[in-house]
Amino acid sequence: MIKQINTPIPIPRRRPGRMVERERGAPTKDTRLLFSTLLDGRREETRSPGTAALYISCESEAGEKLSPQSVRRRVLNEVDLTKLGVEVTTCKPVDQKLLVVVTNNKERTVLSNALAKKGFTVTEGKSNSKPHLIKITRVDKSVGKEELLETIWKQNAFLRELTSWDKINSGFIPAFTKGGKQYDEVTWVVQVSKEVRKILIDSGSLNILLYRCKVEDFIDISRCFHCQQYGHISTNCKASTHTCGFCAGEHNTRECPGGMPHSPVCANCQRMGLPYNHKVDDQECPAYKKTLRKHARLIHS
Repeated sequence: MIKQINTPIPIPRRRPGRMVERERGAPTKDTRLLFSTLLDGRREETRSPGTAALYISCESEAGEKLSPQSVRRRVLNEVDLTKLGVEVTTCKPVDQKLLVVVTNNKERTVLSNALAKKGFTVTEGKSNSKPHLIKITRVDKSVGKEELLETIWKQNAFLRELTSWDKINSGFIPAFTKGGKQYDEVTWVVQVSKEVRKILIDSGSLNILLYRCKVEDFIDISRCFHCQQYGHISTNCKASTHTCGFCAGEHNTRECPGGMPHSPVCANCQRMGLPYNHKVDDQECPAYKKTLRKHARLIHS
């Protein structure tokens, strides 16, 4: 049921901007909510393709282990994927095995059984694929988790022309919101299936109550406060020494003996051979932008 709003349209107090890289020594409330959503057993069949992975290997008649490329050719020759009706989203060599990812665990079981009957060695597991996450900005705070999808479905007629309720209901899982309690709007971060992501990203925006809300990919890049590099936090850092976020020296940023008016040095750009006369958390940091583009390519691959 969509809540009736009787108050005047609120004036936005803040536009969601670029996400600030952050150190997370312990899971935040948002992170815990996201993890609980991704691990929800009730959504097991509709989670990201990374939960439906198979590692396939086999040997030749002479008992020699075949390369992933040879395994792939043998799979195509001996298993009728069309007859099985499975949808393969990823097929690539990983650790001398062939990694195949399908859309859900039911299809993984079907394919696994068919491969086993043909003599393949099959191990079930998770791939390194990350779930598809999108963000929907400027959503009225009165729209809760249980109401979000129903509101979107009813107020955006184009969705009913492009997909069915069953597909969008199974491929749209609200994870958490971003935005302070003092604001009238929030940004919703949602885990979506590949199909639903394409539909929503292509649309660019959605009608939600009185707003036209922008839809974008959600890319969250963590930066370690110990070594300053992206992709992990200090509790998982393997560096033996600190790296300063201001001058790139081998000391904790809070203990930097330099500071203003000395010129800053970005440790990440210095490592990459990029212009480094800025602090490591500068919004225009070339190293950050390069990392952002890398993550964007992974999303679109």
